[in-house]
Amino acid sequence: MISFFLDLRFNPGVVVLSYFIACFASYVALDLAKRVRTPDRALALSWWVGGSVVMGTGIWSMHFVGMLAVNFPFEVGYSYAPTVLSWVAAVVASSIALHVASGPRLTLPRLAGGALAMGAGVCAMHYIGMAAHNMLAPGIQWAWGWVLASAAISVIASAVALQIFFWLRRLSGYAERRWQFVAALVMGSAISGMHYSGMAAADFPVGSVCLSADQLRGEGLVVLVSVTTIVLLSLTLFTAIVDARMQSKSAVLAASLQTANNELHQLAFRDALTGLPNRLLLYDRVGVAVERCTRDGSTLAMLFVDLDGFKPVNDSFGHRLGDVVLCEMARRLASQARAADTVARIGGDEFVLLLGGSPDTSAVAQIAQRVIDALTLPVAVEGHELRLSCSVGIAMYPSDGPCDQLMAHADAAMYTVKRGGGSAYAFYKPHMRAGAR
Repeated sequence: MISFFLDLRFNPGVVVLSYFIACFASYVALDLAKRVRTPDRALALSWWVGGSVVMGTGIWSMHFVGMLAVNFPFEVGYSYAPTVLSWVAAVVASSIALHVASGPRLTLPRLAGGALAMGAGVCAMHYIGMAAHNMLAPGIQWAWGWVLASAAISVIASAVALQIFFWLRRLSGYAERRWQFVAALVMGSAISGMHYSGMAAADFPVGSVCLSADQLRGEGLVVLVSVTTIVLLSLTLFTAIVDARMQSKSAVLAASLQTANNELHQLAFRDALTGLPNRLLLYDRVGVAVERCTRDGSTLAMLFVDLDGFKPVNDSFGHRLGDVVLCEMARRLASQARAADTVARIGGDEFVLLLGGSPDTSAVAQIAQRVIDALTLPVAVEGHELRLSCSVGIAMYPSDGPCDQLMAHADAAMYTVKRGGGSAYAFYKPHMRAGAR
């Protein structure tokens, strides 16, 4: 067995170039990891496929340029099939990395499986690429300690890269860009460390002959591969930046649209003055509550509240001050409602309190009296102290139903109270509807 090996030298400029490509590819990979997490599944798939090719090409180019940095004392070339296969291995490893990075969180099994798969892919890329030399027997002699070291570096670097992918999610703005740059330098160092550890594992015997010297070769190969890769990475980074800005603008437009929809909802279903649900929203909630009562066999109560003596407030002090009084009364009425209840303003000085939860008449009477007590308290407005009262009519479902008559019956009970002097409550009785008509 030949025991003397060639003392190979590396071109320092090409080594630095390979490290730059590794760092640049890492920086672009960190950007691609954010793109594959877009909610649009079709767009995310496109970024995953395209990103895998670009990221794999960047890693493979670093490896290929790194091999071209070696100054062999004999003519060398690279077999086409192994070279292409090593590129495919780099793309597969990149696709695994981006797939793991697209997940919601990085669990320990996901980290371990992803790191092993990525590490195996990167090792396959390197050693298949080395086989592209197609050396005459006895061929390359391997130092297995360095081989194992390069494999370990590959797996550890893959694990660190995955953790960096997820860690950068917590950052934004300038801090994100700054740490992304630092992370790219770390990842580039790890990729280069794996490659040159693998190169250190290869010993070329004296008198070695490369059988693929007439295939992929040429003095301008370093420039061609480097320039092509840098242009490809630059275009991908530019596209990713444009995509990020478009997504940001889309998010702003979506937020504006949601705000507009919320405002339209407020206009359609909320009282403009008090912010309480209006008649439309009240009808909807009454319908839902009645369906629940029919299904569960429960009951509900509707309190029709009308302010006593509100018209003189508008006549004496003006509608602006009257609006202030209405808002205060709405606030007091809402304070008497529970979470499951609905308070609505249906027009003028008329309010409705819808009570769910299957209340009995005793509980409803207590709530009605609390409402009267709350609205009877004096209101201080612009140096004036005003005292109002209210009349409350109560209708129960299903005893005073059906649903479409519930409000009319509560209204009739309220008018009965008003005719009796107000500041009281009354439960609906059938004769009240005839009196109201």
